[in-house]
Amino acid sequence: MNALNPTAFYEERDAALRTAWEREDEARKRVAALSGLDRLKEAQSLYDALVVRKRREGGGSFRESDDELNDATRELIDEFKLAHGSAFLVKVNRYSAAERAEPPIRRWEGGLVYTFGASIIVPVFDAELERLLLEREAAATHNGDYARLQAIYARVGVLGGTPLFWS
Repeated sequence: MNALNPTAFYEERDAALRTAWEREDEARKRVAALSGLDRLKEAQSLYDALVVRKRREGGGSFRESDDELNDATRELIDEFKLAHGSAFLVKVNRYSAAERAEPPIRRWEGGLVYTFGASIIVPVFDAELERLLLEREAAATHNGDYARLQAIYARVGVLGGTPLFWS
């Protein structure tokens, strides 16, 4: 920041933000012009860039209740189903008895996905992924939890799924 002209700092910052927003708008227009997996790939790139920007803005974490991020996550879910014809929402951390009464993987047929309503999205149901999730929940201790999470996310990668971010 220029100590003699603090206004210049804010003007430069605002110009940089406007440029970033313009790039995001251009990317959204490119996504709208595509279809199928090409459209999903571009939507995923746009989403990933937003996630990085939001983390930077939050000093490494997301701002609380960020509507832009949450809406972008919902849009990615829509794009995922549009591209694959099906979408399955995965909940990795299920804490309450009510959450554990439901299966950890559920088909998404459309409609509102509540904030933190899913941790991952995959294009198909996968018994191996479900087994990994249930084994992690059943573990008596957190010993080995990192390895279990690595196995879960590796399986998600094999299936062509992606993590979801909420705030």
